[in-house]
Amino acid sequence: RYCLVAVSLFTLPAFAGDEPELTDREFLMPSRNIGCVVQDVSLEGGSGPSKRLYCVRYEPKTIAVLLDERGVESYPTEGDQPFSSEANVLQYGDNWFHSGFSCDSSTTGLVCSHSTYGAFELSRKGLKKY
Repeated sequence: RYCLVAVSLFTLPAFAGDEPELTDREFLMPSRNIGCVVQDVSLEGGSGPSKRLYCVRYEPKTIAVLLDERGVESYPTEGDQPFSSEANVLQYGDNWFHSGFSCDSSTTGLVCSHSTYGAFELSRKGLKKY
């Protein structure tokens, strides 16, 4: 009985690896209400050239969210669109990885993180910073 459990757990990663991962520089959520792009930046007072995740949520009110070496920042914006309308779609339930950033898409919103910079959750309901 224990062998069957161990074998089953051992084979799970093989099935999970069959899922394609979205790794392009930018993506849109299926609703097209949230889009994100990784940007090359040189922050004043920063550690030199680095990467930033820049996301925009349009409804109910347009806000921009930045995740970089300074942590999570946000501000209201007017129709800012830093990504291409041709960007790949990060389907609900899928994950995205690029330059140390990762995001998980769900029908309730988007959760993005960086192991050093922090994390946030963005949805129609608002923004939570972690």
